[in-house]
Amino acid sequence: MVRCYNSRVIGGLPKLSLNRNGLQKSAEAQGFSYIDGDTNPSISSSLERGGRELKRRTNRTAGEQVRLISSIFEVRSKSSNSDEAIARSYDQEYGGEKPKYGYVSALLSPEGFDLITGIPKDKINQLRVLDVGAGSNEFLRFCRDELAIPANQLSGSDVSGESTKIIENDGFSAHQGRIETLDLPERSFDLVYLSYFIDYDTDQAATFGAAIDRVPSGGKIVLEGWFPVRPFGLLEKDRRDYSFITKGKTAEEDIQLVRDAFQNIGKEKGRTVSLEKVVKTHRFVHSQYGFCKLDSYFLTFSVND
Repeated sequence: MVRCYNSRVIGGLPKLSLNRNGLQKSAEAQGFSYIDGDTNPSISSSLERGGRELKRRTNRTAGEQVRLISSIFEVRSKSSNSDEAIARSYDQEYGGEKPKYGYVSALLSPEGFDLITGIPKDKINQLRVLDVGAGSNEFLRFCRDELAIPANQLSGSDVSGESTKIIENDGFSAHQGRIETLDLPERSFDLVYLSYFIDYDTDQAATFGAAIDRVPSGGKIVLEGWFPVRPFGLLEKDRRDYSFITKGKTAEEDIQLVRDAFQNIGKEKGRTVSLEKVVKTHRFVHSQYGFCKLDSYFLTFSVND
């Protein structure tokens, strides 16, 4: 799941750029790698090609765009809480015959997957994968079609019923709801992907903890997000009530807060969670806000006993 903004300032909340020197120094001091993925020609070329195809595939008229925005505004205004508003908004974008939503990210290329996850090529087709916030389901299709991971090893979840239908219709195991509420066996996925929804997550700590529970020793969690995080998905009346982990003013601060939270939650569970790398790149998104290019940060964590 993801949202796209035509401006870098939404509702008076600025999205600030990353202090690369600061994060690079932090990475060197604390034992993780910082990589600028946009300097990789193969990844950049794949993103640009994918972005052009996405724009063509999801093209819509001005009238269609207005109707989509109006329908989302209507369901949000009738929702009693933020979780309901988020799920119903996603249903508007993912439902119907004509695609209203799609994305392209670095993880959707073999080169990007290799850079971000670091999983050996001879191990990839053995992976058991869970895509949390699967949305329009690009990642699971990529895993099956490009990485040759068998469909019965691929699972997706989303709070949206329409997204869950897409996952199921594509031939994968589908689950509706927040990850901590799902009846999924512990330590059953080698890779858990938290897909660009951190600014729409009403309980970040619960998400992080449930992701840790779902991977075995040696497993990995990849969190993709737009930093610094702002609670864009929450209803206005809820924004002061939710306890976000990500309260930093810069991307660097929020990434550090996420890292610390994963480590501390893991420690409470008797597990060691380590941030291996941060890969900075971008993604293209076509959503209710139109077609745009967004910053994207991949945080890759390893989990061990």
